Amino acid sequence: MKDLKQNIWFDAKLGVILLVLLYLLAFCAKAKADELSEAFATVEVLSADCASMGNACVSAREFSSDLNPALVAVTTSKDFKWGISPAYASVNFKNGPDIQGGSLSFSVALPKGVLQLSYTGAGSNRHTDFIEADGILISSSLDFDSLQNFGVQYGIDIVKNLIKKGDKLYIGAGYTYSKSKILSDLAIIIPMEESDPLAMDFYLNSKSRSHTYTAGAVYVPMEKISLGIAYSYTRTKTTNDTDIPVEIDSTPDEEKNRMNDLRIGASWKITDKLMLAGDYRHANVNSNNFDQYYTGAEYCFHEALCVYGGIPNSGWSAGAGLYLEHGGINVAYQYDPYKQVRDDFGKARVVAVTGYLSF
Repeated sequence: MKDLKQNIWFDAKLGVILLVLLYLLAFCAKAKADELSEAFATVEVLSADCASMGNACVSAREFSSDLNPALVAVTTSKDFKWGISPAYASVNFKNGPDIQGGSLSFSVALPKGVLQLSYTGAGSNRHTDFIEADGILISSSLDFDSLQNFGVQYGIDIVKNLIKKGDKLYIGAGYTYSKSKILSDLAIIIPMEESDPLAMDFYLNSKSRSHTYTAGAVYVPMEKISLGIAYSYTRTKTTNDTDIPVEIDSTPDEEKNRMNDLRIGASWKITDKLMLAGDYRHANVNSNNFDQYYTGAEYCFHEALCVYGGIPNSGWSAGAGLYLEHGGINVAYQYDPYKQVRDDFGKARVVAVTGYLSF
């Protein structure tokens, strides 16, 4: 049933891993590399139900816990014991590599609260661009060799009748360990009048480790309204292995980054069939600020079939969900959701599919 699914969605924050794109830009000026890195730190790839709603789900009680660990515990059913959720997501940048990821999560009801464990693995094809000008050939390649997340979340229904009779407060906390390996290279071939062409090759291999700590809460003042807040802190350490024939100050052997991410939102079930939701996000990456807004809507024809639409900060999203007694599936599509990196990597297309079983 639909009111069980929020217990078992996986935490698919590939956006945390995408922070390491700074080190793919070693051949650019340092200021530009830093700018793109900080923008990519705010990129989110969420599970299908959240993605279809335009990523506006920090407060939505019947949605995944990608953004708010308190949602792990939000359920109207007393029969939930355990659940499992496989998922798939694909991100295609017009001027970058295609990234595909799979995830699996497991949730179990404890005597108090719900515990969720998740794993996400992703990789990409090697994307190569060729530029030729005045006989000079430039070839650049990017490849996400491996991206992995290991996550744990815990949520609990902590208080009832906090301010008024019938209200509820849920809280939750989570931790995610991420690691990645990204390969890039740049080849330049310059024709020479009286000798063989001059060829230069640059490569950069980066390995990153990230730790993300998250806390959140959902307050339900009345049955049709939910308010949510979530905060996360991420610290990332990256080591670089380079072979560059000239000195470039933007590629030190080791770098550290910090990100603070605050999100607040509200959802309102206007009728039994229609719900609206909105989120505001403030992200601080290495002292630089990003403000983003998300809106979404859900319309259910009946308990088993719902459709979704939204605006994930830019572009648009759409999707559908089919919900049965002990399982279900969500599909989502997003077009151009990452305007913060659009100028450099082009418009993105995101496809997500998430299934679940619960008993």
